Amino acid sequence: MWQDYLFLVGGVVFIVALFPSLLSKDKPSWLTSITTSFFLFCYATAFFTLELKFAAITTSITAMIWLVMFVQKIKVGIKK
Repeated sequence: MWQDYLFLVGGVVFIVALFPSLLSKDKPSWLTSITTSFFLFCYATAFFTLELKFAAITTSITAMIWLVMFVQKIKVGIKK
């Protein structure tokens, strides 16, 4: 399906765009990170059930990056 390739390209762009935030000291709010991660995992599940496998994979990776940023933000808060 052409939609799978469209979501694949968008997913890769989001993954690349998130790397500076992942590597930076500055992190988004923990609430933003956990909410975004949760809903992206929901979207990935929906993509998988629609047999949009590439979209499901890239969306899952994006959700994991947001989850890592959530953990990073929590760790920074604990150190203070």
